[in-house]
Amino acid sequence: MSKKGFELNREGVRTLLRSQEVMDACMKLATAAAGRCEKEVEISPYTGRNRVNVSLSASGADNALLRAMGGGS
Repeated sequence: MSKKGFELNREGVRTLLRSQEVMDACMKLATAAAGRCEKEVEISPYTGRNRVNVSLSASGADNALLRAMGGGS
């Protein structure tokens, strides 16, 4: 039995991870998480060198965002 392998197209993967479609999916998840939080949540999308990113920050320091995402107690 022979091993079959493949070579990952790194530039293609980077292009995919930086695409508008991936940004839209990340924003959809971030918006859903923000909607479950009882605090006001700021959503900050940005495109990094290798992939899109979405940052969430909630006012206050009581883990409201963590609880909204299903973590914490």
